[in-house]
Amino acid sequence: MLKVIIVGAGGLASEVCSQLLGDYANCRDWIVEGFIDDRYQPGSQYLDLPILSSIKDHQPQPDSRYVIGIAVPHIKKNIIDALEQKGAEFIPICTRVTKGIHTSLGKTFYGLGAAIGTNSVIGDYNYIESEVLIGHDVQIGRYCHIGPRTFIAGDVRIGDFVIIHGTASIARGVQIGSNAVIGLGAVVMRDVPENAVVIGNPAKQIK
Repeated sequence: MLKVIIVGAGGLASEVCSQLLGDYANCRDWIVEGFIDDRYQPGSQYLDLPILSSIKDHQPQPDSRYVIGIAVPHIKKNIIDALEQKGAEFIPICTRVTKGIHTSLGKTFYGLGAAIGTNSVIGDYNYIESEVLIGHDVQIGRYCHIGPRTFIAGDVRIGDFVIIHGTASIARGVQIGSNAVIGLGAVVMRDVPENAVVIGNPAKQIK
């Protein structure tokens, strides 16, 4: 049986933990061993599970697998890179996900009720929250965070390190550059350049 360790011990990690413990279809294959977090102190716990060590001092074991519970994309990348250099293996979590044919899900965390259409490619280390709807032929890079109930139409291209806040809608064929931020509830009808921030309906660039 695999031991699953959650990286981080904050609000997002609590959501990850809750979903893992409630995934009865897969719980027979793993146990949630605990967390690693830089606020570690001997004997410390979070959600009644142990904080096993700091992230910096953690030494991965062959029978352990990892799920990221940290939201900020660039911080997440640095932590993942450091742990993978030590041999850590990250796994996808796909509880109650609907997946179209010829679609690749990557090592990503999917919230409850997410749905991904056919011929789509989702990169590694993303966090896709509950009830996100992703259309056909969509490509999403790595280290993105997509908020709950976001709608992404077909043929959309999303770069790396993109943050899309909840209930946003992305129109068909839109391209979103790396490091862009899409505001809460924004309706994006046009391409968004790298590093831009857009808000509103229709979405307008404010940075």
